[in-house]
Amino acid sequence: MKTILLMRHSHAVSNNPAFSDHERPLTDNGRNLAAKTAELLAQTPVDRIICSSATRAVETASIVLNACQNSRPLDIRNDLYLAPSETYPRVAAELGTPAENAILFVGHNPGLALQIGKWAETSLAIPPACVAIFDTNIDDWNDLTKSTLYSVKLTALISDGLRRQ
Repeated sequence: MKTILLMRHSHAVSNNPAFSDHERPLTDNGRNLAAKTAELLAQTPVDRIICSSATRAVETASIVLNACQNSRPLDIRNDLYLAPSETYPRVAAELGTPAENAILFVGHNPGLALQIGKWAETSLAIPPACVAIFDTNIDDWNDLTKSTLYSVKLTALISDGLRRQ
């Protein structure tokens, strides 16, 4: 069994001409919310953290990495910046190793929310710093690219600093 965690980046600066969309950093409130979420995630073993190359996603992922006391460096991916939903299973299949049982993605809506909705079989609001945790019946990350070979179950949702089972 493998676990996939899909997290939206936290609150970022908006309407500031000093930053391109890709360069927008987290706000103070965004860093605080990411830290609250990270504290809740620290109880969940994560083998690898893969994030978008956008500044707000890297900052969010770094906060989580520090809270989880994971010594492995972040996997920062340009293809996760504003990625469509199908990118997440493809990247997990590409990067996941047999020894890794849990991968956390930090990305963006709408693609992230669409993937969460697809796997949860319902439409969910995915606010900043929200994490959906899915357990799968797979043993090989490559099976995520074969839609008929796996099932997923939403086991927890962390939003607004609260964990819901």
